[in-house]
Amino acid sequence: MGTKKFIVTLIMPFICVAFISSQSLVEVAKKEKERRAKIKNKSTKVVTNADLKKGTKSPSVTVPPDQVVESEEAKPESKTSPQEKPENLQPKEDDVNDEPANLAHLEQKYEHAQERVELLLQKMNDLWQKYNNPGDMIPKDRVQSEIARTYLMLQKAQQDAAEIKKDWDEAISKQDK
Repeated sequence: MGTKKFIVTLIMPFICVAFISSQSLVEVAKKEKERRAKIKNKSTKVVTNADLKKGTKSPSVTVPPDQVVESEEAKPESKTSPQEKPENLQPKEDDVNDEPANLAHLEQKYEHAQERVELLLQKMNDLWQKYNNPGDMIPKDRVQSEIARTYLMLQKAQQDAAEIKKDWDEAISKQDK
């Protein structure tokens, strides 16, 4: 019996405090009514999925409009002059006497190829960010196909840059001889 008295004396104060400090249902209802009256005049906005789709998100990497990389098929013919086309950029065999101009031309061509590679790398990073961002509403299969196209363009641009660099190095070695 001693343990029962001990447990009752230990638990009884907690029970009494709970009954004394508890609010009645009427008091809780009055407080809730006051709280609702305070926020009644405040305007609220419900955000729906449609609102989220309308929201614009900015990518981490942005490309200036004058340096936008387009696919090879989408390039209009009017933007590039006949002198800038890759077929016309190759040095002619009878222009061997014009070595300094050829070197400058190859250097400029190589710098242009490197810029294209860098832009495609930036685009790839942006596409991977879009693919891995769960908040974007862009379908992942569409982003994957764009990644694949950009990757192929990047490989081609890197090959072109390597070939131009090789031609440029050969021209420099010919000039040194």
